[in-house]
Amino acid sequence: MGTEIEVIQHTVVVADATVTRFGFGIALIAVNHSYWPELVRTFNTADELTLPPYNVPQSSALYLAAKQLKSQSPSPPSYKVGRLTGGFTQTFTLTPAAPTAPNQHYTVTIDGIVVDIVASPPATAAEVSAQLITAINAITDVTATGTSNVVVTSDTANVTHSISNVSPNIVYADTTLAPTVLPAVDLAAIRAADGDWYALLLLTPSTAAISSAAAWTQLERAIYLAASSDSAIPTSATTDIASVLQSQSMTRSSIWYHPNPSEYLDAAVVGAILPKLPGPITFANKGLAAVTMQNPNATQRLSLKAKHANCYVNIKGLGFTLWGWAASGRFLDVTVAIDWFDVNIEDRIVSLLRNNDVVPYTESGIELVRSQINGQILDGIALGIIDGQQPYSVTAPALTAIDPALKTQRILPDMRYTYALSGAIHQVRVVGLVQV
Repeated sequence: MGTEIEVIQHTVVVADATVTRFGFGIALIAVNHSYWPELVRTFNTADELTLPPYNVPQSSALYLAAKQLKSQSPSPPSYKVGRLTGGFTQTFTLTPAAPTAPNQHYTVTIDGIVVDIVASPPATAAEVSAQLITAINAITDVTATGTSNVVVTSDTANVTHSISNVSPNIVYADTTLAPTVLPAVDLAAIRAADGDWYALLLLTPSTAAISSAAAWTQLERAIYLAASSDSAIPTSATTDIASVLQSQSMTRSSIWYHPNPSEYLDAAVVGAILPKLPGPITFANKGLAAVTMQNPNATQRLSLKAKHANCYVNIKGLGFTLWGWAASGRFLDVTVAIDWFDVNIEDRIVSLLRNNDVVPYTESGIELVRSQINGQILDGIALGIIDGQQPYSVTAPALTAIDPALKTQRILPDMRYTYALSGAIHQVRVVGLVQV
């Protein structure tokens, strides 16, 4: 430096320390696999999985779920794969009804192979089962057994076979036993290794696994979407997975019923929603790519609604996700909006404390904190997440009213805020009067 240092010395400190941004737009696909040793890896496309050194088969559940996630437009730019250690053997049960009319077809597609049995009265359900068992046993890597029903078991551990197009005269149920290590244990390890993701997709076909993952998610800042093709869900049954999660009032987990599990409805919904975060979003009334629209009848819809299970339907030729709620009945978008606000409030206050030499314990220092919360509400209004036409407030305690013991400990208590979410319109009711 020159002689100017005799009159001025100028040091610039840039207060730009930033917190790690939470991955609201990122999904984690959790699956038992041995393709790589790390607990978590990040991918940009589904086809990356099939290339060396991974060599994931295109018939695998991992590839199919990733493909469905990335088939939406727009889709998340990246996703993560978490490795589960819990082993399982896929088992599902097909229970046919006795035929009530001549030449009745009993169909199911397993790994793309169509099984089609034709039966007529007076054939019994056991006789239909015997025919199904014979036909299914011709399919590679599965074994069918049973008498009054058909129990299909994977011959290879940790492999999920594709099941679809189960005819209405067959009741389908996933009867896979709990994995050797419950997902809650593995998910905790995955989260510790890489916590930068928000939406969970679990590829372990087991009611016990879904329950374990839901219990874990309930205590985390995350959401869990689980697809199920259990035929009992759109009925009055009370022991299916939708009923179980509803009875547990799960606010962060949701069941998405679809009769074709190989279409991975849960992955499609996540793929359609995540690119729109943060922002005002609802999980209802969305169109999806590569998912077959269903037409549940009025009784089935009532059962689905009663259990707070979601589905994908045909309305005037367009695909619609229906309802978009968690198992508890709270809409998922409410939880997402609250999570977004909470994360950003934390980020703002952490940055305030980190980027200032001191935030004084004075009225002006308290106002600095209050302004961060107020600013986040204004951001929410600008994004359309918070309703700016409704009253909102951010209040701070008066300095003189704060317990001296807390001030001595340098704890600022009782910062409070209120706001109203913008919400969403899911259904429109119209009453018209036509005068003649």
